[in-house]
Amino acid sequence: MVTQYVSSFPFGVLRCGSKMNGGAFNPNNGVFQLRSINNKPLFCSLLDIEGRIVYNENIKPTNYTYNFNFSAVSKGLYTLRVVNDNEVLNLKLVIK
Repeated sequence: MVTQYVSSFPFGVLRCGSKMNGGAFNPNNGVFQLRSINNKPLFCSLLDIEGRIVYNENIKPTNYTYNFNFSAVSKGLYTLRVVNDNEVLNLKLVIK
């Protein structure tokens, strides 16, 4: 598992089973984790290439870790929007 730090958001570590490249998980099987420096719930949305919402959910962490499983979505380019308090992080995902 590759570890990548995200400095502009209150996440300490972003973990994914695939290599991160240029801010995108390239490629990704849809299963990954976000690890946070705080243990607050997040609101997450997965948007397809046309901006349509594929997934929306408030998620709670388990030991500072948020688990995602988008393996059931179609292959393609997505944006994962993560909202914590008043901050927003958009991550590009390439799901294969």
